[in-house]
Amino acid sequence: MEASAAPPEPVRLSFTRSTRASSARTWSVLADTDRLNRLAGLSFTFSAETSGDPLSRGTGAQRHLGLTLRWQERPVEFTAGEGFRIERDYENGPVSRVVNTLQLEPHADGTRLIYEVLLWPRAALLRPLVKADVAATVRPGLFRAFEALVRAVDEAADAPDVPPPPLDAAAARSLALRSRTLEDREVAAALVEHLRSAPLTDQTSMAPRVLARRWGLPVPRVVATLLEAEEAGLLVLNWVLACPACRLPAPMPRTVSLRRRALHCASCDLRFDAAITESIALTFQPAPGIRRVVAQMRCLSSPARMPHLVAQRSLAPGAEADWSVDLTPGVYRLCSLPELDVVTLVVGASETRGTQTILVGPRVLGPPTVRLRAGRTHLALRSKHAGVVTLRLERIERDPDRLTLGELLAWRLRWPAAAAPARRVSGTS
Repeated sequence: MEASAAPPEPVRLSFTRSTRASSARTWSVLADTDRLNRLAGLSFTFSAETSGDPLSRGTGAQRHLGLTLRWQERPVEFTAGEGFRIERDYENGPVSRVVNTLQLEPHADGTRLIYEVLLWPRAALLRPLVKADVAATVRPGLFRAFEALVRAVDEAADAPDVPPPPLDAAAARSLALRSRTLEDREVAAALVEHLRSAPLTDQTSMAPRVLARRWGLPVPRVVATLLEAEEAGLLVLNWVLACPACRLPAPMPRTVSLRRRALHCASCDLRFDAAITESIALTFQPAPGIRRVVAQMRCLSSPARMPHLVAQRSLAPGAEADWSVDLTPGVYRLCSLPELDVVTLVVGASETRGTQTILVGPRVLGPPTVRLRAGRTHLALRSKHAGVVTLRLERIERDPDRLTLGELLAWRLRWPAAAAPARRVSGTS
């Protein structure tokens, strides 16, 4: 029997730089791969649909060379402050698989970063075509984006982003006229500038706490003005149910029962309780008369979208692996996809144990509670599961950017009639 042909050698893109910043600061900018793709001009679109593939976390698509290329997005693997690995398996086109990796290596003067893209041609004969196409259409924009982001890290400046399209004449007039009706002129001025110049990704789902922090203004004042702005026709108010794992919005019904109710996040394949008022958050977006354009997600796997996750990795069936992670004192949760049990990690300076064995599956993740010493910890993973399991280690903490319905009700704000919680959210205790 003849030996099968060796797989084609991948086409490789590599970007290596050093920054003067810490690995934590470098990670905070470069982990936002959604922004990286926008700056690079990569027009990816994503759906949470998985086409029945148990290893997929969603489907991506891109229009390129006259083709609509589609791929299955695998669960991202990353450790905050250290690096990530994003893998995509293509269903069509000249490339069969793409793997993006980032490694951060701290040193005395800052951080060394190594970013690499590997693209496997579907056949050896296609490699010259893929190499030439990548050099002409991917490399220039991607490297230009990286240079801009690294420069922002070095200068401790805000990370650059793509500016929004300018408002048309009618929208600009409407913004100027309607904003004059807002009582708090300082907040109104900040809102007007935001609607004119903030990147679309910052306008599509405006969180009041985030805006208040950027503008250096009290949250209640910002919320009161945003509610006025909705009444004036500048904004649209949205109630959002956010998945506690990936923090992407779940589909929001017009009426939500406050009784215990499970919702399903298609991106995480996770069911979560959306009954309590702390699961429902307030966001805003521009009114259609101001902006009709909404930002598109450019990277479903962006680690920056999941800041509460310390690390995430996948474990093959029957595999054993050592998972090494730096942990500060606090309480953490180790959970899995598909859903198994949950392990609670209590991390403290006074603990003596630095290593713990974790048994994975088939129907259990354990032991239920682990006490570990703060610092570099080692989880010895032992899988007995028949399939691939994705493990995620997360801090147990409240989302600092989410302004929940429970908080807002306690503030006793004056709500515009059309936006009042009683009209948008109802239920019984």
